[in-house]
Amino acid sequence: MDTALQVVVSGLTNGAVYGISALGIVVVYRVARIVNLAQGEAITIGALGTWWLDQQQGWPRSLAALVTVAGAALFYAGLSWL
Repeated sequence: MDTALQVVVSGLTNGAVYGISALGIVVVYRVARIVNLAQGEAITIGALGTWWLDQQQGWPRSLAALVTVAGAALFYAGLSWL
């Protein structure tokens, strides 16, 4: 039973990530009429940053995710000023 719950939670999490990334691509296309496939890179950088802070630096996973999201938001906000 415990393994089944882990599989269900993992599937829902992966599905949510794919759904949010697809929604981002659709929203950018509807607004700007371009397909911005660089969003996959941003998702990958966020996932790897969270993994690095969690596994390599020993941070709690929720804090690592929050710091990574905040860092990515600041980075991409800085790029929009260029």
